Amino acid sequence: MARKRRRARSKKDDDILTVVEKQETSEETEVSDEKPQESATKKEATITKTAPKAAPTKPVAKKGPTSGQRMGSFLRDVRAEMKKVTWPDRERTTQSTGVVIFTLLVLSGLMAFFTFLCTEFAQYFFGSARGGG
Repeated sequence: MARKRRRARSKKDDDILTVVEKQETSEETEVSDEKPQESATKKEATITKTAPKAAPTKPVAKKGPTSGQRMGSFLRDVRAEMKKVTWPDRERTTQSTGVVIFTLLVLSGLMAFFTFLCTEFAQYFFGSARGGG
């Protein structure tokens, strides 16, 4: 960001100097009896008076979008992406749901079976797990 400011500042200085030079050339054409040395010193004095001095400035933090603007942008992007989605038809959805339910039942049965086996082995090796012994 500092480079941009420097470029803008130097361009501004150039513009001011150009304006001052134009004013001086118009003054020189109006007053033709002046001595050349006086007009040169007058030109230097005018330039130093009008050229701004570079004051040290604090870097200004560039303000980004607010949280509301970011949220709005996010929601617009979500809506655009959702329009691109190819949704499955009813038959495909029903078929996929059936596969999921069947898989859950099979895996639940396997987990129940292995839990039962582990419980039986624990009772056999360590005695009754239900107290009393």
